[in-house]
Amino acid sequence: NGDEKEQNVLDNFYVTGYKFWSAGSATGRKTTAYEYVMKSVDYNTVDGTGFPMQCLDKGPSNSWEPWYECSVPGGMISVDNNSGMVNGFVSSGTEANPVDVMIPSRVGDVIVKGVLKENPIRKEETIFKDINTIRSVTIPDTEGFTIESHAFESCGKLEKVVFVDPSKVKEIGDYAFYNAGHLNANGRIPKIGEVDTGYCVLEGPLVLDSVPFQYAMTISSGTSVYRGAEEEVPMTYKTPFPAELYIQNISDKNTLIDYKPKALYNDPANPDVNRPSLSEQSEIAAYDSAAQNLTIPEGVETIYTKPYGELATVSGNATGYANTVVGILAGNNTLRNVVSEGLIELPDLAFFNSTAIQKVSFSDKLKRSGFGIAPFQLCTGIQNNIEFASGDLLCENLVIYGVDNGNKTSVLEMLPAYNGVYPPNDTPDLSTITSIAKQAFKLCPDVRTADFSTATLLETIPEEAFAYSGLKTGILPESVDRIDEGAFAYSTIQTAHIPNRSVSIRDTAFIGTEGTELQGYAKSAVETYYKKYKDVRGYDLTFVPIEELKYYKVEFLDYDGKVLSTQTILEGLDAKEPEIAENHRPGWKFTGWSGSFEGINKDTTLVAQYVQDTGSSGSSSSSGAGSGSSGPGSSSGGSGSTSGGGNTSSGRTSSSKTSSSKSSSSKSSKSSSSKSSSGSNGSLSGLTTPILPAIAPNAPGVTPVTSGNTNAGVDIRQPGISNPDVSSANVNGSDGNYIVRIIYTDEARNASQESLSKVYGQLDSIAYFPMDISLYDSTGTNKITDLNGMTVDITLPLPDQLVQFGGNVRPASIGANNTLEDLNPRFAMINQVPCVSFTATHFSPYVLYVDTNNLVANNVFDTTPTTGDGIHPKWFLAVGLAALSVVLFAKKDPQPKKKV
Repeated sequence: NGDEKEQNVLDNFYVTGYKFWSAGSATGRKTTAYEYVMKSVDYNTVDGTGFPMQCLDKGPSNSWEPWYECSVPGGMISVDNNSGMVNGFVSSGTEANPVDVMIPSRVGDVIVKGVLKENPIRKEETIFKDINTIRSVTIPDTEGFTIESHAFESCGKLEKVVFVDPSKVKEIGDYAFYNAGHLNANGRIPKIGEVDTGYCVLEGPLVLDSVPFQYAMTISSGTSVYRGAEEEVPMTYKTPFPAELYIQNISDKNTLIDYKPKALYNDPANPDVNRPSLSEQSEIAAYDSAAQNLTIPEGVETIYTKPYGELATVSGNATGYANTVVGILAGNNTLRNVVSEGLIELPDLAFFNSTAIQKVSFSDKLKRSGFGIAPFQLCTGIQNNIEFASGDLLCENLVIYGVDNGNKTSVLEMLPAYNGVYPPNDTPDLSTITSIAKQAFKLCPDVRTADFSTATLLETIPEEAFAYSGLKTGILPESVDRIDEGAFAYSTIQTAHIPNRSVSIRDTAFIGTEGTELQGYAKSAVETYYKKYKDVRGYDLTFVPIEELKYYKVEFLDYDGKVLSTQTILEGLDAKEPEIAENHRPGWKFTGWSGSFEGINKDTTLVAQYVQDTGSSGSSSSSGAGSGSSGPGSSSGGSGSTSGGGNTSSGRTSSSKTSSSKSSSSKSSKSSSSKSSSGSNGSLSGLTTPILPAIAPNAPGVTPVTSGNTNAGVDIRQPGISNPDVSSANVNGSDGNYIVRIIYTDEARNASQESLSKVYGQLDSIAYFPMDISLYDSTGTNKITDLNGMTVDITLPLPDQLVQFGGNVRPASIGANNTLEDLNPRFAMINQVPCVSFTATHFSPYVLYVDTNNLVANNVFDTTPTTGDGIHPKWFLAVGLAALSVVLFAKKDPQPKKKV
């Protein structure tokens, strides 16, 4: 039986006989071998091949020429005994049921080396040409395999030719596959992806320099699968399961036109609906992995998308596109990771709305010139930077730039996960930016402010640059002289600052926005644009002359008084917080700022707030003195006051913006410690804030205040002291009137640190508030230097950062050689504000400080207060210790969200 034959016959076994015939009885020099081989169960099913038979026939010289005949899957072939070329084929299929043919690597003792167009002896007898009963042909991995010209021409049902090893193919002749695969019920095989081609494809591993791949990627009359009246239809090359990439030369670029596993994204919850029929679990896993992880191999140069011009329109719909964007990788909610080994072009909107993509990397073959319009638009799953190996593309903080000689020169695209103010903290200077790409910020929901004021080389805001975005404020440099169609269309922009007097603004630049305030010079092109469209339906504009705008100074200070950032902010806009590195202050954790940097409407100073990092220091005690919600944000000076927005002095309304990139303590709030020493959320929070001096530059413009029977007003010019109206001073030894001025100076800070270090060594557990106390005449202009015989009794509210420590606060002057000289404190409640009084015997640096490792109050009177009288330190002590106890058991402070 067949099984026994298979077990006992060598691979090169064959039978010798005469030429086969398709019918008739065996007669002289004729055999029914054909009928036997094709229809016998034994020969047709044993390993799918049967036994080869060596046949003889008269050759050109009238001699007997041998060749082999062998049944194969899909029919029967004959192979020339000398050349190894397939010189005959009989199909077992029909047009209704075409078959898959496998050409073996050897027949008998002959290696199969190629396929002829026709039999050299019987030239009227073609081999595969014009046969419409085969669906596929598999080419063996024979070294030097050759396919002659026209070999598979006009095989109407031929869908693919599979190469086991394309690198072994030596030659494919012209028109080898011409017009193959054009017949089905509709006249041809369905189109591949979105490309209107339905002809035979070549399939195999993508070997870049192999003959089959190069043949398919060459556009010429000889290699094309079809030649129409106006154009050649190139071959398509397909990679094997599971990736199954379809590649075709379109516009002289090897283009990925389909990606078979992407069918899973049609219904990712039910993948079996779209997955091909697979029997092995390993095959299912491989297919699903291919659907999620795409490697675009070298040799694929671009990705198919419809031309941008066929899609883009500002029509007021959800995305600004007239129709769904058609691209073979667009709208894919299964694809997660993409690795490009060969793309030289990333076309417009290539991955549009593919929300599952998380990571993308490109080889150095992709250059700036190949980066299209917004290829990652609406790819909300990308939370980290995209990797570019070339030196002229860079993704930084979720923004993609074009780079020239190491400088960022163009903004190409902002990824939709970007949140907050642009530019980000580590890219404050945009002075090298010369251009913005079309749609660079389009559909980005959380970009709140775009400040291009430093981009002095920028000249154009291009088409749809910010269309449909969540932008609130746009600040342009004077160099921008053109704003193109739809630049801000249908965005949420509230303020557009445009300083160029002769800027050209296209008609639809601000169409579809609501309540947009245009800021420009009076009688400028901006005002002209406003007047033209202020009453036009679809526009909602107001105009404010730049001449009427106000600017404020915002400073961000570190815990040691170092200026981290100084900014000039247009009224009502947000300042941009500087980045605080994770290990910026070893042993401490940054928690936010002492006030809000949103909706600025006055000069503002903000101090960085920290808590001791117990995880790194091993200590559970708190050494914080500042409250994340108080700090130098409420002094009565021009600097140090913050606001969260509201009505500005010019009568316009400025809206506060909220961004998750801002720290959790950035919103403005009043210090609760100014009302009571019994603790509150604000003061409890302060217990986990580090010991910070409230340090800021001088803030002029404070009105001196007096209280009680005194002969001196107190002018507090130092942030961090709330309720300065309860301050008072009395100059002893003089009948004149004076002003006692309290300010911050670097000298006071340095002297305080040195003097405290001499006593306590490390200052980790010391909360301190340095200040410089000076005496001026009643006008506040002339400093008194001759203090002979005079002392000053001073009453101050406890600094916001120290109020929680109550009676443990110690005043001290700093004497010669920065020696700490403790003073006797007196405590009182004035208008429910905890205050400290002491006598200054000379005018020099002073400091209020607390040793947080020794929270026990001594040398104070023991009477329980009622109204405005002196208060017993037990109240301060109780509050301080109770607050510390709460901290020990409470949850740790919420961490600020990481910036992106």
